[in-house]
Amino acid sequence: MGNLRNLIALYGVLLFSSATFANCGQLFSSLESQLHIDLTEFDQTANRGWRALAGQKCYDEAAILIDLYIEHTKTDSSSLQWHLLQMHAMAGNTPQAIKLGHEIVAKASPSQPTFLWKEYVQATVAFLEGDNLQLLRNRNLLARHKHSKPNEMNLMALDRLIANIKKPYADAYFAQ
Repeated sequence: MGNLRNLIALYGVLLFSSATFANCGQLFSSLESQLHIDLTEFDQTANRGWRALAGQKCYDEAAILIDLYIEHTKTDSSSLQWHLLQMHAMAGNTPQAIKLGHEIVAKASPSQPTFLWKEYVQATVAFLEGDNLQLLRNRNLLARHKHSKPNEMNLMALDRLIANIKKPYADAYFAQ
């Protein structure tokens, strides 16, 4: 009887997983036309572009769509690169996310105190690499300049990562 329950539970998990993957695939297919919209709409508008997929936790598909958009439009947007890093990290593609993070940092201009972008990216990469010391160093830099909205928002994200240091990126990032 116990084996039957285990099989039923496994079937339920597989059925749910298959349905989720099928929904992500269908949603992805319906969004291919998004490759022709402008960058702001694709990257920053709720329920448009990659955000339509991410909102359904279709992180792998969101990363693929971002990659296709970058290739199609030849954009070099650091914001879009950042969101690609996030989608890879949320999907559990940690090595790819780390690689992108190092590329973003290498291309980034020196940060201004009102927006410590480079330090935020470095802190996120440190979380992904398990480098808690570097994560804390960069978090503390943002804390010293939290008077600006971008730093304040990014500091809150880093504090969630630190509070959930042992969790996968998606779980830590969205923790309450």
